Parts: sequence; C-alpha cells; structure tokens
Amino acid sequence: MRKTSAAVLILLLASSVAIAAQDAAHANRGPSTEEERTKALAMIADLETNPLGPQAKDERKWLTYWLIEVPDIHVGLCTDLLPDRPKDKNDGAFISTQMMFSSARYAIQHGGGSSDSVEQYQAGLEGALKAYEAMLPLHPKDRTPGLDDLVQRQSASMLADYVKDRVDKSCKKK
Repeated sequence: MRKTSAAVLILLLASSVAIAAQDAAHANRGPSTEEERTKALAMIADLETNPLGPQAKDERKWLTYWLIEVPDIHVGLCTDLLPDRPKDKNDGAFISTQMMFSSARYAIQHGGGSSDSVEQYQAGLEGALKAYEAMLPLHPKDRTPGLDDLVQRQSASMLADYVKDRVDKSCKKK
C-alpha cells in the first residue's frame, strides 16, 4: 500500500512540475509541427511493441519533453486506470508513461484532444497494456494480476466499460 501511495505521490508531484514547466515552455514555442507529430506517432508505436528496446530511453525522453513544450497536444493522467504495476520500478514507470504516450497518440490523431476524454483514456490504457504484453517475454516476473485482468477484459471487449467507470469515478474533471 505504501509503495502504491508513494508512486501516486511521485506522479502527482511530477505532474505539478510538468504543468509549471509546460506553462513556461508554451510561452516560448508555437504548436507542434506535422514533422514532430509524425515522429511522435512513430515513437509511440515503437514503445508499445518494443518498450525495452535500445532506443526506448531516448524515445521516452524526447516524447516527455515534447509533450511538455507543445501547447496544442493535451493529455490527461488517470493513474486509477492501472490497478497495479510491475514490481520492477522501471518497468512499472514504463507502463505508466506508455499510458500517457498512447493517450497523446489519440490526441494527435484527433486534433489535440480533450485531456479528460474517456476515449483518450481508453487509448492510453490500451497502449499501456500492449507495452505490458510486449515486456512480459523479457521480464516474466513483471506479470501482475491487475494488468492481466485488464488484458482479459480487453480480449472480451469489456475494457471500455471499465475505463468509463473508472474515469467517471476518479478522473473526470468536475
């Protein structure tokens, strides 16, 4: 319980810092370019299928900074969508950040997105689950019951109901 609370606290603090940095960065640059969006989409797809690849660290870094800087791509965070994360702290963080990156893909493909769109949250979760499944052959100890349950819900076409329920209860802006 403490580890989960600490992880959520760290994410909240990081989000606060990111929002402050984002406000400053927005003042210094214009909207994302077509070239940047194309690059971001390619990186996001690569991270979903190859989350532990040799270029993954650089892709995560570029995407994180880019998302902070651009004023026209909006991504909300809903940590309540992930019931648990792999015990390896790096792999757990990769799953969380992949949810953000996959949400960004939805935003890019839908004109910037609304940061609290249920569809955007679902796209983020689906991308995180894809990365989770890609990680397991390399790190089988990262298997978690909560993420396995979400993979099963996705296979049974029941993930949308889960996302809507969680977002409505915990993540929707009031």
